[in-house]
Amino acid sequence: KKRFQVIASERGYFDAKLEKNEIRIDLKHYVADVILHFSTGDRYKLGDVVFKQEKYWLAPKLLNRYVEIKPGQYYDAGDLQQLQGDLSNSEYYKQVEINASPKAAKDLVIPVDVLLKPQKPHKYIYGIGYGTDTGVRTKLGITGRRVNDRGHHYSAELLVSEIKYGIAGEYIIPGRDPRVDAWGLRSSYVDEHSDTRNFKALTLGGYYKYRDGDWLKTYALDYRIERYELGEETPTSSLLMPSAEWTRTLPAELEKRIFATNGAWLRLFVRGGAESLLSDTSFIQPQVSAKWIRSFKNRHRLIGRAAVGTTWVTDFEALPTSLRFFTGGDRTVRGYKYAVIAPVDKNGDVVGGKHLIEASIEYEIPIKEKWSIALFVDSGDAFNDSPDYKTGVGLGLHWKSPIGPVRIDFGRGLKQPVGNQLLLHLSIGPDL
Repeated sequence: KKRFQVIASERGYFDAKLEKNEIRIDLKHYVADVILHFSTGDRYKLGDVVFKQEKYWLAPKLLNRYVEIKPGQYYDAGDLQQLQGDLSNSEYYKQVEINASPKAAKDLVIPVDVLLKPQKPHKYIYGIGYGTDTGVRTKLGITGRRVNDRGHHYSAELLVSEIKYGIAGEYIIPGRDPRVDAWGLRSSYVDEHSDTRNFKALTLGGYYKYRDGDWLKTYALDYRIERYELGEETPTSSLLMPSAEWTRTLPAELEKRIFATNGAWLRLFVRGGAESLLSDTSFIQPQVSAKWIRSFKNRHRLIGRAAVGTTWVTDFEALPTSLRFFTGGDRTVRGYKYAVIAPVDKNGDVVGGKHLIEASIEYEIPIKEKWSIALFVDSGDAFNDSPDYKTGVGLGLHWKSPIGPVRIDFGRGLKQPVGNQLLLHLSIGPDL
């Protein structure tokens, strides 16, 4: 009976009532009949959605683009919850309260009042971490939640580690449906100075991204100027690069991806350039990356990961370091140092390759509530003609820490000269 009333209220039958409630028992045949007469009454409808901002923050024209409710449609609590969730997830508002009481109805039409309390204008981000690939790393960032009442916002961040530092910024403009699409301008400067990769790159560009079901799709156009070391030379390359990126992550909720029990991640990416369109070389570079996690009844987990990429290029020497393939390190082929697996020049310097293949399989066994051990095999190669796979094997200790998964892995590469030593790999970050 209570469930009937709850469903009726959720669907807008606020005058519903139970008119008859009987239980008739036949003692002769040991049978009972339950008789319920439930009258729903009229179904209420929703009226106009009216926004009331504690402080003027966004223009009504933009707020109305969050609304899918049509005046006169039948009441459904799910539609109101969807509106509340979309506004809360926008990060413009810290509190969203929806009032749609049947007591305010006129001719069975309920007005919808949305009370909005804005977020603070700025959000500051800071963090410190450590990885064996990068050493100690620091991140500082700022997000400007509101530039104007059209919902424009921006972000900027500074990243510093022992092998790399960079600065990046974005200016974002809400799209036609601000819940799922946006336009953006972006810029970045990166200076990497590791043992195998040395370059400085400045990138300016723009993009359009939107969510299509479970897919996040991004189409971009970037102009990059990069100065890089190639043996004893330091050439400079300029490229105008259109690109397309599709990513799909399940489960979609971040809180379920940090310590994932079951899930998958897939990324499809392609970029290119043409000498006839402001680039020093013509190339096309597609890439596919994937990761999946499967848990069993005994809480053991099987984790798989793979990536492939290839490059068709007219002048490989003009393709800068950041666009070449390397592998090896904490998140690729463990048992090898960061980016040491790649073709070398005549002097033995690692210069990167045209193609990439890498894969990993890992089996994780819990030993305590927040601790587990893992056995893994990684293999891969970055190459120009044919692969010469480098394989690493090892054992890891993983901890479900308050800041996310912490992975302490010990791997040994099985192929010399870059392998054949036991290496520590430390990484922190969500499972998916």
